[in-house]
Amino acid sequence: MNLFATISTDLRRISYWKIQGQDDLANRFLDANLQKYANLEARIGKLSFQDTLQKIKTLDERKAAELAMTASIILQNRSGL
Repeated sequence: MNLFATISTDLRRISYWKIQGQDDLANRFLDANLQKYANLEARIGKLSFQDTLQKIKTLDERKAAELAMTASIILQNRSGL
């Protein structure tokens, strides 16, 4: 499976959990993805992938969910699926 498609799916889950108020679960998943993809050289807009994940962790639930979904769509488009 395409790496960007996998990460896109993870970000959709994170977005859902953030909007549902399940910050602990979302943040555990964000931490796992930060470790798993530490060497990923992808950019989402002006931010690196890692900086985007860090920003998602610091935003309030609604803005974090929106950023996670936007990043998910960008990566899904890059995956070609």
